[in-house]
Amino acid sequence: MAIISAGVIMNVITGVLFFAFAFHLGVNVSPPVVGSVQIGMPAWRAGLELGDRVTEINDRNVSSFSDIMRGVALTTGAVKIEGVRADGSRFRKHLVPEMTGTRRMIGIAPIQGLQVLDYPDEPVAPVFPGLAAAKAEPPFAPGDQIRKVDGVPLRDFRQLQDLLAERRAESVTFEVARPGRSEPVRIRVPPQPFRSLGLVMDIEPIVAIKEGSPAEQAGLQVGDKILRVNGRDVGQELNPLRLPDLFAASHGQNVKIEVKREVESGTTEEITLHVVPENRPGWIEKPFSPGVPLSIPAIGVAYHLIPTVLRI
Repeated sequence: MAIISAGVIMNVITGVLFFAFAFHLGVNVSPPVVGSVQIGMPAWRAGLELGDRVTEINDRNVSSFSDIMRGVALTTGAVKIEGVRADGSRFRKHLVPEMTGTRRMIGIAPIQGLQVLDYPDEPVAPVFPGLAAAKAEPPFAPGDQIRKVDGVPLRDFRQLQDLLAERRAESVTFEVARPGRSEPVRIRVPPQPFRSLGLVMDIEPIVAIKEGSPAEQAGLQVGDKILRVNGRDVGQELNPLRLPDLFAASHGQNVKIEVKREVESGTTEEITLHVVPENRPGWIEKPFSPGVPLSIPAIGVAYHLIPTVLRI
């Protein structure tokens, strides 16, 4: 009996020792801060944003992003989330997770840091070929810690993204702390041109509207199809891919939107609405995978493109 038990006992002892050793070395834990929100998912519709810090989920304190994932996965029905926005204001949301495969999800990912990826075992360049960072002078190096952009000190990834979005048409200068260098390194990065195939596609009706957004306040509804913006036809005069930037450029102004809406009788009618966009750059919300809709961050709507070419 003693011989049989010895193996079990040693497994328990070594398991505890390895656990203690791992935590002695340190374990990376992602903070409970929203790093990205998938367009159209419950968190996006509820108005969660990059930089929001979740403090409670279902009345339980949250200390890491893993706590959020567990709270969503192990809860039946709606999930109550409380937290603090980047500006210090508090929020409280009730979300109904969606089933993706076998998991319940609300559509958020953890915040990223300001350090350029470092692959110690592989000599991999820390940039994507063909994008602006690949044209930087001098080049970025693995492990670079981004400190400033155009002389502006950075607090977090949210601020970095906002600065780059505001200056998307300009060259910017990064100041980084580089391992092995006592002095900061300044890196010049050119703007990235908007590239397309030259095809103008049609759009589907709106599939999601953000809670409390200018679109919701203006009376836009899921199922509305945007026909014209300030009298200009979407698809003929306006490229649907340009709508995010168009509304961003019109922030604070009264913009006329004409939509086609299905009514109770089963017919459709055209309705004119007026919306005042927020100062939110276009394309700051990115579709992460095929099938994810595009969004217009300045007004808070999401829509799909249709594979129907309207013009070239």
